[in-house]
Amino acid sequence: MALYALFEGAIPGTLSYAIIFLLPVLYIGYSLYLHPLAHIPGPFLAKLFPVPLWILTYRGIEASTLTAEHEKRGPVIRIAPNEVSVSDGAALAPIYISKGGFKKSENYTNFHIEGHPTLFSALDMDHRALRAKAVLPMFSTSSIRKHGWHTLKAAASQWADVLESAKHSSSSSSSSSSSSPRRINILCSARALALDSLSAYLFGRRYGALDELLSAPQDTPDPSFTADAFVNAFVAFGRFFNLPPPLFHLAESLAAHTSFTPQIHASIADVDAYAASIVADAAGANTAKPSGSDPQSEAGEEEEEEEEEEEEEGNTYQARLLRAGISPAEAAAQCKDLIFAGTDSTGMNLATIVFHLVRNPAVYARLRAEVLAMPDDDDDDEGADLMALPYLSAVVKEGLRISMANPTRLPRVVPVGGVTLPSGHFLPAGSIVGIGAHALHMNARTFGDPERFWPERWLGDGGGGGNAEMMGRDSVAFGRGGRACVARNLAGVELYLGVERVVRRGVLEGARAVGERVRVLEWFNARVVGERIDVVWGA
Repeated sequence: MALYALFEGAIPGTLSYAIIFLLPVLYIGYSLYLHPLAHIPGPFLAKLFPVPLWILTYRGIEASTLTAEHEKRGPVIRIAPNEVSVSDGAALAPIYISKGGFKKSENYTNFHIEGHPTLFSALDMDHRALRAKAVLPMFSTSSIRKHGWHTLKAAASQWADVLESAKHSSSSSSSSSSSSPRRINILCSARALALDSLSAYLFGRRYGALDELLSAPQDTPDPSFTADAFVNAFVAFGRFFNLPPPLFHLAESLAAHTSFTPQIHASIADVDAYAASIVADAAGANTAKPSGSDPQSEAGEEEEEEEEEEEEEGNTYQARLLRAGISPAEAAAQCKDLIFAGTDSTGMNLATIVFHLVRNPAVYARLRAEVLAMPDDDDDDEGADLMALPYLSAVVKEGLRISMANPTRLPRVVPVGGVTLPSGHFLPAGSIVGIGAHALHMNARTFGDPERFWPERWLGDGGGGGNAEMMGRDSVAFGRGGRACVARNLAGVELYLGVERVVRRGVLEGARAVGERVRVLEWFNARVVGERIDVVWGA
């Protein structure tokens, strides 16, 4: 009636009714037949409104639903009026790699931290470049192996201690006639390892998550660490990722006010305090200068000693940002973004690998034989021997493929001039296009029997199932191109060390997985249903 009132008096009644009727008809006709994406197949409602996509995302079934749609309609489908999904790995190059890839969509701004664009969420490449240049050297494989190997190995060994303690607790409970074996949430402890690893190497101060788990009383029913609730809360915001920023912030605010428990608030405050503390320490170290000394008069040996000390104390992630001119507030936000992303994704990937090792005794036995054949000593200072183990590498690759810590599309904006995809479909400038890990990793034509955990597929010895070149191309656990995960090398080392430590120590002997598979909500960051991946030891 409001629309009718607008025309009343200015346009005869019959004509106004006709206009009101024709407007939606014209919109539908344009969307279906005249829109630049009209030639792209897709569900009827998706061509008209973005709401169906928002609902799929909120329900946590977006990725698997789109994969099924691709199987039915082809490699390029329209999933919203101005958005398409692609399941063809050949399109990775033009979308994400060539010339730096297409610009990220505005949805990424939904993941700014306290208003600060992060290395992950920034759209302005010049803004990002200043920050990336300051910290990217820390993420090179050579730097990680040279400066972080022993630190990361120590954290992985402590994780094995945590699992050994949990094994004892679970086995003890199973020996009691009054109780069944106690379930141990390996997702929680894997996250603790990820957090302690990244914080020790990048920030120069271990968060202490593994210490929290080890210090928990043996009879604690479900031990956790302080930052775990912070990670879970941030994961949950991923269900709103596809909303336009104004709607996202409204949904974010409502969710925070209605679902944040005192535990979540306390967890966020703890992470805030940690981030503020490491930034404050770095700021103090950057401004502290020795007084009364003449640099020109120092002996060469003394200069070398000071340079080594600076390398140790002033070369942290946050110190590098501050020296690049980044404000302390933003540096803390960048650290919190790294805490969330590095803890959630690596924890998810590592826990999934352990789950499947427990469920596949033959895989576990083969991996353990390979690991035990390599001496456990410190001669391999930078991990070259460990990282070269073929079956361990295959297990890690298969774990990344099947885990899909980020299963959904990574949307990009088609640039001026448009793009013709390898499939022959033309996408005009301004349209949104994305490829999701689920659509690629669950493609049976690339990965035979894709739901099976099968490391042999990666060995290239004829015992796997799939085309090696296509499998390598279509493995996108960390994204692709210039905007791929900056911490992918660090995450890889954490996975190799974490798996090697628990397998070498025999911690998984006698373990049973709870459930047939890891069920997830397919948000931007996958959320395990119940936030648990459980194993038990004992009868």
